[in-house]
Order: sequence, then C-alpha cells, then structure tokens
Amino acid sequence: MDTKNTGLQIGYAKVDITPDYVIGLGGYSNSETRKSEGIAMPIYTTCIAMRSGDETILLFTIDKCGIPRIVCQLIREGVCPATGLPEEKVFIGATHSHSAPDFTRDEPGQRYKKEFVDAAVKAAQEALADLSPATIEATTTTVPNRAFVRHYITADGTYAGSNFGTISKDNPAIASILEADCTMVLVKFVREGKKNVLLVNWGAHCDWSKNIGFHLIAPSFPGPLRNKLEELTGDHVAYFTAASGNVGGGSRVKAIKETLPQTWIEYGEDLANAAFAALPTLQKVEGEGIQTCQRIVDVDVDHSWDPMIEQANEVFDLWKTVGKEEGDALGKTYNFTSSYQARAIRTRYNMGKTTEMELNAFRVGGLGFTTGTYEMFSESGKAVRDGSPFPFTFLVTGNATYVSSTTAYDYRCYEADTGLYARGTAEKLVDQYLEMLNEVK
Repeated sequence: MDTKNTGLQIGYAKVDITPDYVIGLGGYSNSETRKSEGIAMPIYTTCIAMRSGDETILLFTIDKCGIPRIVCQLIREGVCPATGLPEEKVFIGATHSHSAPDFTRDEPGQRYKKEFVDAAVKAAQEALADLSPATIEATTTTVPNRAFVRHYITADGTYAGSNFGTISKDNPAIASILEADCTMVLVKFVREGKKNVLLVNWGAHCDWSKNIGFHLIAPSFPGPLRNKLEELTGDHVAYFTAASGNVGGGSRVKAIKETLPQTWIEYGEDLANAAFAALPTLQKVEGEGIQTCQRIVDVDVDHSWDPMIEQANEVFDLWKTVGKEEGDALGKTYNFTSSYQARAIRTRYNMGKTTEMELNAFRVGGLGFTTGTYEMFSESGKAVRDGSPFPFTFLVTGNATYVSSTTAYDYRCYEADTGLYARGTAEKLVDQYLEMLNEVK
C-alpha cells in the first residue's frame, strides 16, 4: 500500500464501560429510581485516533444516552492532559442508548462518572498507540423502511406523535409530517498490517432496548450492528448516531399499520447486513490532511412546554421573590419530577436569555465531519449533507437535547414543546455547520 501520498494514520480502541454494580439508567426522567437489574449486552467507549502530518485528533462514540457539553468537558479534562492534545481536537458523540447508566447523584452514579472518564482516557491512549498508516474508502447507501419520523397525521385529521395523540385501528396514521433520512454513510480506513476500521453513520433513535426489560443495561441496536458487521467483515466497527431527533428505529410499516416491530437485535443485525451489502461500492477518497473548526454559538431561549407554563411561572415567581427553597417546595407539590417538567422550569428561568452551544466541524482527507451535543432533526441533518462541499459527510450527534426544526414548531411536536431553544435555532445551526464545512474544505 502506498501511504506516502496520504500521510494518514488511523488508530482504534474500544473499552468496556459496563458497570458490574447496580446503577440508575439514563434516557428517562426516573434514572434516580430506575435501577439496573442485569446486563443484556456490554456497552463501550470507542475512540478513533486520526493523524496526518502534525495534526492529531480523537473522535469518540460512546454508548450513553446523551453527551451534553458539561460531560464533553469532563472527558476532555481527563483525556487532554493524558494525551497532550488540546481540547478542541477531541470530538465526542453518543449512540443514544436509553439503557445505559446515568451520572446519578448517589454513590454508584458518582463512582461511574469517574470510571467513565477513566475509560475515555484509556481508549484515547490505546487508540493513539494503535496508529497505523491508512487509506480511505467511502460510500453511501439508502436503507429504506428502517427508520420513521415519529410524527403523523391520522385518518381523522389530528396530529399524532410518539408522545401525543392516539393511533388506533379505528383511527390509523395515514401520513408522515416529514420524511426520515434513510442515508447510511460508510467509511473504511484500510490499514497497513492491522485490522481495518469501518465507521457507520446512521440516523435512528436508540430507545431503551425493548424485548429485554426496562432495567437491563444494553447498547440498543448499535451493539448487535457492530457485532454482526465485525463478524461479516473481520474489521473493527464503530457506530456513530447521525441526525435522529425526530426519527425512531424500526420500519415505517410499523408506525403506519401497527405491525409487530423488529427486536432491537434483529434491527441492528438488519442494518449490519445492509451495510455489508454496500461495501462493494466503496470508493477511494483523498486521505491527506486534517483541518478542524470549532464555534461557540449563542442561541435564543424563549420557548417552553405550553401545558406546564402556568405552573412553571408560579414556581419561577417564588424562586424570584421568596427563594429557591420555596420554589422547589411548590415544584414538589406540582410533582415536577420528570425531565420534561424540569425542562419547563429551566426554560422559564432562562426566558429571553441566550445559551451557548458548541459546534465542531473537521476534515480528514476528502471526508467532512460535524459534531454537536444535541439531537439534530433528520431534515436538519439532510440539509447539512445536501449543502456540504464534501461528497461524504459524517454527522456525529451527542443527543443531549432536542433542537427542533421549524416544521416541528408548526405541528406542535413534543420535541418543540419540551425544548429549550427558540424557533429557528435548528436552521441557524445548519447555516453554521455549512459555513464551517466550507472553511475546513
């Protein structure tokens, strides 16, 4: 293999982050009480090290529901001193499993937080030690009927979403409000003398791993996807969640006709087979050069969940005039225990303010990548891919909170009603990403 023309080196590492003790599981509002009762499948932190010339970066994908900016910072505070890399060279995404541990406030949650960061440090060090000359191959494929937008119009003309509305045999869903992005992007790093590394980018929501039990640790469908694809190819496989804020894993037929969905294992293996079938279409991509770009963007906060706004105002007014203790007491009276209710209070508290969002884009040879710490909607992801100057664009999301498209606001989708960000934020971020991709191009 001629590596002189690329100067690219790729390293891979995967570290088990499955706790062997009882811990709260994230992804829902009850992680303080939803305790693990066993392990259905191990979960991992995966790190890809990339080096070209004097530039080295790390790209993580972690089996966790969300990686908000504060968690990204925790990881970087561990990884950067251990590797000598600056913080802006460490990029992080989450697979969005709702059956992975959370950083609860009790002793197991805090213990896991430390182990979680330690595992990231170990993965980074091992990936850097594994660096080997590589060339790039990439392709895209369409995988129809494997993801669906979870917002519909029913036969009686009403809106039905995953949290609101009723779909029944007497009132079936007849049309989607939006279309799911069914594009899968595959990148293969062909390495000299070592296992190749295959990256999979697919946009579907990784809910809790149904069919196994609500209290079992599992990676959701990315786990069996990785396992099956590694079995088929002999390569290392890393899965990266793309835009998935309003799409679910499963078939469109399931949502429209209420047929029995696939299990999470069947779904993951089905996607693995689709990826494997597309590998003969891989084509060589320019492999030289890495360039990065990071922006901290101020976005407006001026929206909350309307059904709770009156109660949220009461709690907020007590916080402001009497004190937080009295406000929290009223919140308990109103049973403000769910993440959605807490979000309504937080949003009301920040009404009219702005908040910072971290956006990243980078280039590896002829590949474009974006990362962010939120749940991008499928139409926003498609807009980034369609407008990207790169023929192959990887979207890596952190899935920490929804950034709803204008369409979601128009249809009163629950992601918009429970979200923190103002209408138009999603479109603003698409514009920012396209500017950044053109900058690194």
